[in-house]
Amino acid sequence: SQYNTISDGEKRTYLNSDELKEYGDQGILSPQEVSYYNVFVNGVLQPKVNYVLKKGELTFTTQDVPSKGQAVMILFNTIKGFGGQIMNVADWQYNAVSDGERKIYTNEDELQKYGNHGIPSSSEVSYFNLYINGVLQPTVNYKVIKGVLKLTTADAPSKGALVILESIVIRDPAGQLFRMETYAYNARSNGGKIYTDQDEIRMYGNQGITVQDESFYQNLFVNGVLQPDVNYMVKQGYLIFETEDSPTVGSPISLQFVSNSSAPHCGKTRMSDAALAQWGKEYAQIDESCCSVRPQKAGK
Repeated sequence: SQYNTISDGEKRTYLNSDELKEYGDQGILSPQEVSYYNVFVNGVLQPKVNYVLKKGELTFTTQDVPSKGQAVMILFNTIKGFGGQIMNVADWQYNAVSDGERKIYTNEDELQKYGNHGIPSSSEVSYFNLYINGVLQPTVNYKVIKGVLKLTTADAPSKGALVILESIVIRDPAGQLFRMETYAYNARSNGGKIYTDQDEIRMYGNQGITVQDESFYQNLFVNGVLQPDVNYMVKQGYLIFETEDSPTVGSPISLQFVSNSSAPHCGKTRMSDAALAQWGKEYAQIDESCCSVRPQKAGK
């Protein structure tokens, strides 16, 4: 589900009545009704400390409000287990600013005012999203090890560019980590509304456009801005824009697919003892076959 609105340059709080109904009409959902959510302003993922979200209401806590005309979007993701229960998800963000030279970032570079989780190991998360200046990066553009983010691109991000590494951790009530795989189809707008496997930028991948049913969900970014699902259609080998206007020529187009990983869910995909103990404050009786500790349920 996606809530979309446009900033008037003055308001700090947005309500269901501010929603652009042509893109959706479900309003602002309660955080308790979904697995996790993200807020984007002008295409840039916002740290959780920048806003307060509750059912029917989004309030920015920053000193300045979004500029007039900027898109304000909330993406709600709900992941359910086999029994139909809503999976709880931890969504951590590492934030840094590029100095225009470095391609390696560590925990010491993190902007502490936006969070202090650092850079986790890939074995501790379900999947990563990396945004540079608001643009989702292909997975071939970076590597992650505990405490270190290394960019593999030829050039470093421009000075002042925001570097945001999002870590998604999906666990069931038994503490089992679900591994996910992401793949992004990348192209550049040619001024048209139809894009095929032949338009893919092969340096970022060559899997083409996957049938929608083969992935859990998908996100489309045009020029770094998340698109409402009513704006496009995905078929095997085709991405079709259903907007009145085509994307501006040269704009980057990134269609991200998130699907289940073939990697085992136990054993090598354990959380660290410290991370699992923290998770254990929420859940009881962690399965010993998947984890190295068995915390008891915390009291209220």
